[in-house]
Amino acid sequence: MAVSTDVRTELLHIDGAAFAENFAKRPLGVRHTLADHPLLTLDALAELADRLPPASIERHRADLDLMTPGGAPELEGPPSQSVREIDTGNTWMVLWYIEQDPEYKALLDACLDEVETFVGDRHGGMQYRRGYIFISAPNATTPVHFDPEQNLLLQIRGRKEMNVGRFANTADHQPSSTDTSTGVTATSIACPTSKNASSWIRMTASTCIRLRRTGCRTGPRPRSRFQSHSGPPQA
Repeated sequence: MAVSTDVRTELLHIDGAAFAENFAKRPLGVRHTLADHPLLTLDALAELADRLPPASIERHRADLDLMTPGGAPELEGPPSQSVREIDTGNTWMVLWYIEQDPEYKALLDACLDEVETFVGDRHGGMQYRRGYIFISAPNATTPVHFDPEQNLLLQIRGRKEMNVGRFANTADHQPSSTDTSTGVTATSIACPTSKNASSWIRMTASTCIRLRRTGCRTGPRPRSRFQSHSGPPQA
């Protein structure tokens, strides 16, 4: 009789055998029970948006072009208003570094504690933990970009389509000659889009795990989602 390697906890459902087979090689499906979590309602996220420092809020129009070199103009106004009006506001926004808030740090740690049991010391284990909340209006397009971390993408509300590709020139994703000890640039590019008539919310739990080909920098992210990740640091 086969023994199940699934691990079901209060927050996540991870298939241990699939994780071992796919980690650092290809996408892996993970189920969760966060959809009704009180910290992830629109009202709770609106309050969080106003508590976070301005440098941790990024907001753009939701109807950007697929290719947006140099980033996109920032929107103004109270962050909480953007969250509460997300269904009609034509806005795409990110709450960066939610671990700055004690309650959200506890939620992030609860999720990544579960993942760490599977990661173990692979590729040096987890180096740091970061959490981001993405909130988008219906039919939004996120321009092409790359992520330097290993990401756990947890869709909380709505539907989202994610397309992943690779750089045509392999030289574009070779390790940095000045930063090979802390990580390398990512080997994939992503274009997330929302094609349904409702808004969506996603929590991203990120960690640095040093991989052979894909890694991350130990420093902060750039100010804009669409800038080069060697761009200016964010507070």
